[in-house]
Amino acid sequence: MQGKFVFFCSLTILLLAGSIAVGQTFEISSPDQSMAAGSGAIPFSATFSIEQVTGALEDTKGFSFAYGHDPTLLEVLGSSPFTPTSVGVLAGVNDGDGPDFIQGEIFVDGFTVGVIYALVDQTQVITYEVAKPVIEVNYATLPGAVDGITEDVVTDIIHADDLGTPPAATVVVIGEGTSAETTALPFSITFQAAPPVPDPVFVISAQDQTVVASGPNGGTASFVASFAIEQDLSDPEAVAEPTYAFQFGYSHDPTMLQVGSVSEAAALAVLDGGNGAAFFGQMIYSDGFTIGCNYDFRLQETITFSVATEVIDVSYSSLPGVLDGAAGTQLTVVEESSDLGGNSITPIVVVDQGTGIDAQALSFTVGLTPAPATVFTLICADQEATFSSTSGIGSFTHSVSVTEDSGNAGFPNETQGFSFGIGHDSNLLDAVNVTQGAVLQAMEGGSGAEFFAVGLYEDGYTIGCVYDIQNITVQSYPTETELVTADYETVAGTLAGTEAGDTIVTALTPNASLGPNGVTLVMVVDGQSNAMASEAGEITLVSGGGFDRGDCNDDGLFDIADGITLLNNLFLSGDVPCDDACDGNDDELKDIADPIYILAALFNNGPMPPDNGSCGPDPTEGALGCDSFDSCV
Repeated sequence: MQGKFVFFCSLTILLLAGSIAVGQTFEISSPDQSMAAGSGAIPFSATFSIEQVTGALEDTKGFSFAYGHDPTLLEVLGSSPFTPTSVGVLAGVNDGDGPDFIQGEIFVDGFTVGVIYALVDQTQVITYEVAKPVIEVNYATLPGAVDGITEDVVTDIIHADDLGTPPAATVVVIGEGTSAETTALPFSITFQAAPPVPDPVFVISAQDQTVVASGPNGGTASFVASFAIEQDLSDPEAVAEPTYAFQFGYSHDPTMLQVGSVSEAAALAVLDGGNGAAFFGQMIYSDGFTIGCNYDFRLQETITFSVATEVIDVSYSSLPGVLDGAAGTQLTVVEESSDLGGNSITPIVVVDQGTGIDAQALSFTVGLTPAPATVFTLICADQEATFSSTSGIGSFTHSVSVTEDSGNAGFPNETQGFSFGIGHDSNLLDAVNVTQGAVLQAMEGGSGAEFFAVGLYEDGYTIGCVYDIQNITVQSYPTETELVTADYETVAGTLAGTEAGDTIVTALTPNASLGPNGVTLVMVVDGQSNAMASEAGEITLVSGGGFDRGDCNDDGLFDIADGITLLNNLFLSGDVPCDDACDGNDDELKDIADPIYILAALFNNGPMPPDNGSCGPDPTEGALGCDSFDSCV
């Protein structure tokens, strides 16, 4: 109350009773503002200016005014007594110290302010020949008042004549204390709603391909089409949307192509910790396929398609005989279809936990090139390899060779290079290294083929080889010749715990679709690609383990140390890792007969312990066991 009393007493000194100026008028204004709406409280500042609009230019000594606002939307920041910030010419009076008196009140629906430039020094005056900023008032929206608005919200801040006790007058003081007519102009504040986010646009696509067939006559063309989804973000307002599911179908010419399989690509395979999508339902028809995929029934896992992301791999092949006698590359189109199998499967991507968005499914073209007449055959050798039944760890080196059909014209033909891919079951094997075979290593003075590019992938490897960039070095293959050797390791997580002695048969298969763009199986003769026929190799993985009878000390050898180890165990409390290995005569007893049997085998031409020299389980049931045997792991 004391502040109010001082303010009104001080203002009375300037505003002499009945002294109203005639001819001079002033306007108080603040510019309209626009700002983006958001969450919480949105702060902003309003700068108020004064301008003399009529009459002879007058010196002013103070002013007062009041402005009101919508109390359901805005509030003035601060507390009473209220001291707004002096700016511009007002901040410069009294040698930059600002006015001697500036004070007002804050109300729920507005504010008042009164200003006297100098209480004593009447030379402190301001002229307002143009609009000059004098005070700045800080506002904010009430918390949450404009949260989530979908249309712009406009509110006016206007002159108030009922704020304060008594109500504050809107005047500018001129001369010796005369109040000049003053108008407080309204101004608006616009809170702009966020522009509507356009519905996402998704595009489903697969790359055009040209595939060279392999095999006799026209051969058979096989390839994998990787279907990707991408959200079109070309619209500046577009936002990358998390997706939850999708469906689509594609058809093909059933007289040209057939679908072999539809499988998850990497983006789906990594879901659920590597277990893949919660639902992956595919149907294969003679003229196409459909796919429906839900990533996670709990809607916790999503995929964002801000870039083209492969979601499924579809294996295709030409129908048998369709390329026989064909001249040149045969073109066929694979395109979206919503009526396969009698069910309407339109292209849809699901966003917002259940909103289906129609997707654009693009067609693609496949070129099928008949196998060239000159036939080379790529051969993957059959092989047996072992792995630990306990750890699942194993490794082997595999040979891939080539030979030319002796019936070819110009046999044996000089070749300049080749390319191929070898696929494997990624659940069982991992290709870790590929090395040039001896015939390639001998090229270029022993430095090897000039270009030899290896691509290692989860499900296979690819090779691209050019003997000599200048095409000086050539090589013929009249007999089967090793081209490369590949080092493989077993997938321990899959094979660990396999029963000792069990076998797992898998295949290493020449594959024309490995790699980002598919590496075809071709041999180059006279600069022309010749499709290679191929033979898969059968790989037999044998689970190692068990024990080697007679190797009592588990050092991988059968010698006198084994007999001594057993005698120490029988009579001097020595340890042996595997009782079965020490049962030299396989009578399911461990006693003095066993070291005699072992020593007789070593030095008296006695019979060898049964199955000595090989690892395996005990074929004879009995009480003896085998705690560990590292030599067979």
